[in-house]
Parts: sequence; structure tokens; C-alpha cells
Amino acid sequence: MIYLVFDTLKAAENALRQIDYKVRAIIQNNNSQAIDLSGIIPRSAATGELMPNATKTTTWAVIQKTDLGKFVFPKITENHHPLFKGINFLGGISGYSEAEYNPNWFLLTNINGSLN
Repeated sequence: MIYLVFDTLKAAENALRQIDYKVRAIIQNNNSQAIDLSGIIPRSAATGELMPNATKTTTWAVIQKTDLGKFVFPKITENHHPLFKGINFLGGISGYSEAEYNPNWFLLTNINGSLN
């Protein structure tokens, strides 16, 4: 999986906020009943019906700090959902690089069990 890599937490937070805004707008425009102020409402895998009392999706990803002090989260693409076709989620975002996930990013974290 490709990750977006940022030098600062603020840059990663700003990028994720922009991506989350685009995802919410897409869901709102295509099925306004599938989103509320708390987040995106999940569907039952068995029935396809909305489950408004279930835990809602509130963000595309969780930012992680690597052992080298970089901030990363998975890259979103138009291939993640049919509604995302043709959407440029990274438009307007700068100050990042892309890298294949590397488990060594979190080697010390995995050994110590927490972020330093």
C-alpha cells in the first residue's frame, strides 16, 4: 500500500482534513442519508441497510508517527470506492512524498510498545 509521508504533523493533519472534507462531500452528494454530523453511517454487510446506531467513520485514516519522525497515512485513490472515480483527492495538497508501506518505520514502536 502506498502511504503519504509528511515532515510535520501539521502538514499531515491539513492534508487529512482536506481528504476527509472531499470524502464527506461525495457521500453527502450521493446519499445524504448515509452521513450525519457524527460521521459516515455504515451499512450492514448482510442487508445493505444503513445502521445509524453503529460506530460511524469519521476520517479516512489515522496519522502515524514513524520512528524517523515523519508522519504517514495511507494514500486514498479513486480505486477505493466506486463513488471516488475521477476524484483527485490530492489536489491542493503539497509538502508530501509517497512511499510503499515499510514496517521498519515502526520498528522501535513495535519493540517498545508505544510512541516515543
